[in-house]
Amino acid sequence: MPFFGAFFDPSSLSKQAYSRLPDSEDSSEPPSPTTKPGGRSFCYKTRFILFSILACLCLVIFLPVIRYTELPDFDVPNKSHEEVNEENANSTNTGPILGRGKDASQFYFPPIGNDFRPHVAPYNHPPEERPRTPLLLPFTRNNDMLRQAVLGWIAAGWPREDIIIIDNTGTMNANDEGLLSHDNPFFIDYPLYRSRYGVSILQAPTLLNFAQLQNFFLRLALAEKWPYFFWSHMDVGVLSDEAAQPYKSFYGRVLDVLDETTAPHPNPNITWARPASEMRNTTGDWAIKFFEFDNLSLINVAAWRRIGAWDVFVPYYNTDCDAYARILLHGYTKDEVSAGHIFDVADQAGDTPESLEARFFPAAQLHLNATQAAAQLARYRVELAARLNPNMTAEHLFSDLPRLLDDPDSRPNSPRFQGLLALFRNLQARKQGGERNSWQDRQKGGKGEPWTYDPRGFQRAWWETAGYGRDLYTKKWGTLDCGLPGKGLEDAWGSEYAEEEREKERQKVEADKPDAASSKVEEQKEGEGAHGIELPESHVEGDGLYVDQRRSVRRKRSDLGVQKKRWIQRASSGEWYLG
Repeated sequence: MPFFGAFFDPSSLSKQAYSRLPDSEDSSEPPSPTTKPGGRSFCYKTRFILFSILACLCLVIFLPVIRYTELPDFDVPNKSHEEVNEENANSTNTGPILGRGKDASQFYFPPIGNDFRPHVAPYNHPPEERPRTPLLLPFTRNNDMLRQAVLGWIAAGWPREDIIIIDNTGTMNANDEGLLSHDNPFFIDYPLYRSRYGVSILQAPTLLNFAQLQNFFLRLALAEKWPYFFWSHMDVGVLSDEAAQPYKSFYGRVLDVLDETTAPHPNPNITWARPASEMRNTTGDWAIKFFEFDNLSLINVAAWRRIGAWDVFVPYYNTDCDAYARILLHGYTKDEVSAGHIFDVADQAGDTPESLEARFFPAAQLHLNATQAAAQLARYRVELAARLNPNMTAEHLFSDLPRLLDDPDSRPNSPRFQGLLALFRNLQARKQGGERNSWQDRQKGGKGEPWTYDPRGFQRAWWETAGYGRDLYTKKWGTLDCGLPGKGLEDAWGSEYAEEEREKERQKVEADKPDAASSKVEEQKEGEGAHGIELPESHVEGDGLYVDQRRSVRRKRSDLGVQKKRWIQRASSGEWYLG
């Protein structure tokens, strides 16, 4: 480097000696090559002494940070921090998981800019080196609920660059072009999520039902070569368990779950924050990990290659019953794990975007730019390390500033957190008490806007489609029970194969029949016997066995027809039918 070359490059010394001007401008005699300018030796010694002092000062300043990175429990990188600038202050040096470049032909819209806000509390900041953790958040209606979910995941430590909103509104390019009004239920605030929150948006090619959406997730994972991915709902409130000790953020505990269920990459020196192709490899016989049921799900892509796609003809309710039952029928497991609080809610914790952000993030984080937030993070880590190690003097480096650890709002389990926790518990209780789907059709505007389905008609069509899906589930499995008790994979669409079995039995009976003449005689005899006419003993003795066989076959046909029909109630209308 030029700066250090001025001290250690010997060739620069000789060049300086040769380039010294003669004593007078009129002199044409060059100086002797071996002659050094007067006082030069003293200058070199002075530079050496200054450099030594500078090196010692650097050691004093940065030694506490270096020692702190050796502590194991605080998600601190195991390498010294690079100088923070606007480019990397908001990220962990990874970039958006689907890339930085917008690609409208692929329906992909990455974050815009570098200074994303609000900044994560220092105690929830994601580690610099980590596996990629793609989190898919599907959206169809209600932008306010989506904003709450996104803020919750970011505040809980999930890296912004790994979060992808799936625009499943079916409104083509209307949202990214800003053509929809805010009271349109299908409106998404693209600038808010891309420019302020720093998350990506991927559009579904058209409106997908829930089963199709799950298949879209799997297809995306296969294309990106993700061995696993996460997905969540948009009607959730997410919080770390800040009362737990020792404390870890929600995301930190998710990484613990991931470490327990995946195998390390063959190269132990790999930087996990790099390409998605170097994600950890999934192992074991698990197919899905549930965090508070499917409020957050971790998907093992390899397992679903065998389990197969979600049944798109059962589009909404009961399609999860079908898919999750097939997990067990294929010999895989679905496991319950935990990482923090995920509340199922139907309303928001704040009336305005500003109040919502203030509930999730410490007040000290709300107005910082990227550089200020990065400096605060470094300061927090040094203060925390000094508090844990009394022999360290790092906290005195900021003696002229108030200590962050003395601010109750900048520590886990703050009064702000406790208030939000109580509020989410109340909102979840209200939803379970009868407001489950109220958030879906809360917005009634947007009728007649580009590519917008009639909002009221959409809600009616959704429920009708869900009802028909339940009917189809019943026809597929012969029951509406979610767990499919006593069923096997071979029982799917058993009613359709019943006719084929009856046809095989008819063919078998036809093959066992005698010739046509004797068959006619026996049918006549059977008819006479059936009307109470006593048959001669000679007639019955020879052909009685065949008559009994025919009667047995007829009884089986009748029993089979009754068994294969059952009364079923149509979920959409309540009508009962024999099917």
